[in-house]
Amino acid sequence: MKIKRVFNRGGGSPSTTLSWVYEGELIEINFSFDASAVFSKKLNLVFVEAYADMEVQLLS
Repeated sequence: MKIKRVFNRGGGSPSTTLSWVYEGELIEINFSFDASAVFSKKLNLVFVEAYADMEVQLLS
């Protein structure tokens, strides 16, 4: 699965929009920080990394 990442630096506060297609449906999530994501086919989860907080979030 390909995850599209759009990072916005404008406005003094960074934000990130991540989007992908899952089972024919467009999923789009906005974060108020710089983030990236990868998909685990084996676990069927999207792992989101929040750079500033140095944490990983799981999205099913």
